[in-house]
Amino acid sequence: MNRREAAKLLILLPAFAPLIRAADAAAPDITGFKVLDVSDPSASIRSDEKSPYGKVEIGKTYTFPVDIKTVRAQVTIEFSAGNKARILPQTVVNLASEKVKHPRIKLVGGSVALELDAFPKDHSLEVATPTAVCGHVGTNFEVSVGETAAKIEGAQAFKCSKGEIYVNASGFKINKLGVGSEVATTEHKGKENSYCDARINIPKGSAFKIKMADAAKDFTGAAASGFKIARNAKENVSVVNFADQNLKTDKDQPVAEAGKAFLIDGDELKNHDDAQPYLDAAQKEGQLDTQLIALEEKLLAAAPADQAVFQAQKVALVKERDEAEAAATLLAKKMKEAIIKNVNKAIQGVRGAPNRPRGR
Repeated sequence: MNRREAAKLLILLPAFAPLIRAADAAAPDITGFKVLDVSDPSASIRSDEKSPYGKVEIGKTYTFPVDIKTVRAQVTIEFSAGNKARILPQTVVNLASEKVKHPRIKLVGGSVALELDAFPKDHSLEVATPTAVCGHVGTNFEVSVGETAAKIEGAQAFKCSKGEIYVNASGFKINKLGVGSEVATTEHKGKENSYCDARINIPKGSAFKIKMADAAKDFTGAAASGFKIARNAKENVSVVNFADQNLKTDKDQPVAEAGKAFLIDGDELKNHDDAQPYLDAAQKEGQLDTQLIALEEKLLAAAPADQAVFQAQKVALVKERDEAEAAATLLAKKMKEAIIKNVNKAIQGVRGAPNRPRGR
């Protein structure tokens, strides 16, 4: 399955996360799962990438790591008593536990439903999508990953049905999203710069908190909101453009002007001539990199007679992506220089300030 195909993750659990907490501290370590049911023989499983896929056997216990492809089947597995997962048709999933007590589910494509009624409190479970992690403190939520119904590559959506969830993506983390809250993102990670367009909808009377990249303080929201954010992790530079003024600062003041890009500098949003050009350049770089990933997958699957054509397309696309990356990175470096200049100016101001007389 192409990793850009539509993927939906339906979580039905009273204790899901990356961090899931429950009551049983003495439970044995979860190192695998038992297959309870397979609805169709088309499902297959393998222990690693070098091994061939084989039949999924009902009643058999498998140890992490494994890859499962369901095709037409629904596969029901049990991690431990009271903790089940249904892997739905047309799904590709990886289950692993790189650390003891930390099972990890990577959804490549398709749908998974989890019912974790008694997950050990000394364990943590991480569910990862291609570009984000969604965890919760509560019970039910839904996540869709990949191409949405609108056929937008890099799109994903998160919906809380019970309890609270958080969404951690490139450049931001949203906390305390309650029942009925929804987050939709379109995210593109480029070679050096990442870009994300996020939209947040919450029920009346609800609220949430959001950490923007390098901002020193959180923003709070009590109404639907949206923003675009771009980031260069190497230069530690981030730019944000708010779609509205529904987010507020820690002083309960609305964020800066909507529809304008700002450089995030500590606890301030600053004007900079290169902010919007950087946001546009990072978006272009990310979109081109997304296209390049899709093209590389086509090249791997192409017949020998078609490979030359795809290879030529790849060379041209790599050149265009690298040019976009160079443009975006240059702008990020210029803004970094402005941040350093402001810091040095502040330090010089402190050093040059007259000493106050000491009280007796």
